[in-house]
Amino acid sequence: MKAGDFIRALGAPKLFIPTILSVALLAFVLSIADLEMVAAGLTALSAGDVVGVFALAFGYLVLKGVQIYLLLRALGIDMRPGQLVSVYAIGEMANSLPIGEFSQNWLLQKLQGTRFATSAAATTASLMLEGAVTLTTLLILGIPNWPWLRPAIGAFFAVSLVCTSSLLWSRRAQQQGRRLVARGKRLRRVGEGLLAMLKGIRMLLAPVPLVAGGLLSLSYLLLIALVYYLVAHAVGLGGFSFEAAVTVYFFGLAVTLLLGPVSTQLGVIEASSLGAMLAWGYPQEQALVLLLVVRVLWMGSTWLACGGAALALRREYRGRA
Repeated sequence: MKAGDFIRALGAPKLFIPTILSVALLAFVLSIADLEMVAAGLTALSAGDVVGVFALAFGYLVLKGVQIYLLLRALGIDMRPGQLVSVYAIGEMANSLPIGEFSQNWLLQKLQGTRFATSAAATTASLMLEGAVTLTTLLILGIPNWPWLRPAIGAFFAVSLVCTSSLLWSRRAQQQGRRLVARGKRLRRVGEGLLAMLKGIRMLLAPVPLVAGGLLSLSYLLLIALVYYLVAHAVGLGGFSFEAAVTVYFFGLAVTLLLGPVSTQLGVIEASSLGAMLAWGYPQEQALVLLLVVRVLWMGSTWLACGGAALALRREYRGRA
């Protein structure tokens, strides 16, 4: 796939529509927010607060990068350190776009010829681990005034277990992939990619990558929750507990992940997390200040770190992509 093809693909309805919905959600959040309060929240931050958020963002990027490295190694994919960092940095900068998480797999294919479907198994496994961590945490902690949450998560886990087992290990799924391989050139690519991805995910469900990946997911997601906690106290939400920070962010991320890989984090997390904060009893205006200030600081920190890394390692792309 050429770069132009990738850009044109973003304009396809299945990717363009989620982007529009995400922008609409963000516009809705901005329309009901008191932007003067948001601006006051930003100016209330001290230099220490900003540095603290950047440090937490850097820790998140390191831990998630280690997870991706371990998952790729478990699939037999070896990369030079510079190549890994450059590909991962671009992927993190693109994760606010539809299927942006998979941009690193496209780059990996261009840089060293690794099959997209094979490396995409690592990205898919990372997203699955994040979903499992967020939902399990919400199942344990719950959210005040939402008695339906735990039963809904339990039912989802039961259905997901059946569906995932059927997809990964059933003969029918394997046979369907082989049928696609036998039906012409275009369908052959789809079938071969499906079989390769399923094989990769099965490899990653071994104890070592599963446990290591899960612990890393929990660690870097808690760092983001810590950002919510830090910013909440910086903007005047003194009673905002770390438990509240964890459940608010984890619920927003869980909704984003459940919407599928073509959803976008931008706007979806804010709208979903707002509902969780209202359930905790926080006023809408203060909740929106927290969510929007976190969005500005988090995107600024991750883009600064990843953009700097991508720029410093730009030689990795020359003559390859």
